[in-house]
Amino acid sequence: MRTFCIVFLACAVVSLAAFPTHLEAQVSAEKLKRDSSVLTRQQLIENAKEALQKSGVNLYGVNVIYDDGNTFWQERVAFLEKDTSQNHGILPHGILRDKEYQVVFFDFVESSPVDDTWVFLDPKTGEVISVYEEK
Repeated sequence: MRTFCIVFLACAVVSLAAFPTHLEAQVSAEKLKRDSSVLTRQQLIENAKEALQKSGVNLYGVNVIYDDGNTFWQERVAFLEKDTSQNHGILPHGILRDKEYQVVFFDFVESSPVDDTWVFLDPKTGEVISVYEEK
């Protein structure tokens, strides 16, 4: 009987160790929540569209580009820094410094009354950081 009790207790301890505690489960759920906190590409595009529409912009016929890795924007910044001959629009100096952001670019047709527009979003919350309309 004593051998049975020892084996039973050993098995019980091993089986309890295999299940996470409530705290471990809660920590895992928080980690999963944090890892999935970045919004999807489509959600960010929709947030950018909504922001422009709320400001009265008609998006008919616009080409919407999710700038993956913000590479298109970085190329544009390099061009704007070289070409100082004209006003390209207003983006407050330093507004993107030390911020994680995602760019959605709106390429309007030439006949549109709206110029090409860049919308900068927080990738985790979808909040609009700034909007840059080229002039």
